[in-house]
Parts: sequence; C-alpha cells; structure tokens
Amino acid sequence: MSTEDSERAVRDYQAHVARIRPVLPEGVRILGEAGGRDSLHDGRFAETSFQDSVLQLRIHGYDWTGDGAVPTQDREFRIVYYNATLLNLTEQEFFTRTSDAEAEILYCEFDLLPDGTFEHRVLLWPPRLGELAVGFRNATVETDR
Repeated sequence: MSTEDSERAVRDYQAHVARIRPVLPEGVRILGEAGGRDSLHDGRFAETSFQDSVLQLRIHGYDWTGDGAVPTQDREFRIVYYNATLLNLTEQEFFTRTSDAEAEILYCEFDLLPDGTFEHRVLLWPPRLGELAVGFRNATVETDR
C-alpha cells in the first residue's frame, strides 16, 4: 500500500468514525479508534472472561496521550461488552489467541452493523494471531486514570 493509499484509508476511517460516533456507546468513546484520546495500541491481554453474553477484557497498555510517538506510562484498561458475540472465532480460539504470551494489540476499529449492533475489530501481533471481532450492544471502558 502506498503512503497516499494509507493516508486515504486513515482519513476514510476517521470520517466513518465521525459518522457513527454519536451512536456508539458512551463507554467506548474514550478509545482512539472511536475518536477518543486513549489507545489500546501495544496493549497485552491480562485477563479475559466470557459468560452469559458478557465479555470482559483486562488489558495492560500504555498512555499515548503525550506527543503520541512514545508511551509515557503504563495504563490498565477494563472493557466489558454486553450482549457480546464472537463474530469470527470460537470461544476456544479467542481464549487461545488472547492468552498467547506474544499477543499484542496492533490496531482496532469500531463499526456499526446493519442490525444496529456494534463491532470492535482488533488486529493482533504477531500476524499468526490474526484478528478478533466482537459484536456487542453496549460496552464500558474503565481505565486506571
């Protein structure tokens, strides 16, 4: 992908987020991929649970709110998705990938699905871990700051 194509993709996603942001659950709006300031980039999964359609993630991440180039301090995020479904993986595959010692969050995106639910796509590193896709009706994000 050329630099120009990459920059266009970023602009297109930012415009998409601006359109869906008003209907995104308030809890996720703090995240950068939803137009907020906090980023899950380089985060690692500390704990995951999925019970009764509630998916909970605890992620050790970083504070990228300084100049954005270098993280300034450790952060912890707790994300809870309500009426959650795993859109692209079985539960076993999900837990295998999120418990992998090398798993890191590379990039995330939010989307509004045709049925009015939301999708949070999470691209993982290393590439062998692929992508996670979580469908949900509501979500909250808490941080340690």
